[in-house]
Amino acid sequence: MRKLQLPNRLAYSVEEAAQMLGVHVETIRREIRAGRLLASRINRKFLIPADSLNDYIAAKPRKPEAPHE
Repeated sequence: MRKLQLPNRLAYSVEEAAQMLGVHVETIRREIRAGRLLASRINRKFLIPADSLNDYIAAKPRKPEAPHE
């Protein structure tokens, strides 16, 4: 199981999580909306708990779906 060494913090912003994972901020928002990454909404911003981010990173990667014919 792969675990990213995160700084000692309780939660991260969408921008911080995207930067750590090397993805676009919209990718993080999409994962939150889909329920694959847990986050709390504070006013108009999401906060991602460090445990949630670690669990997301450790999750087994998904295989791409085959095209439907």
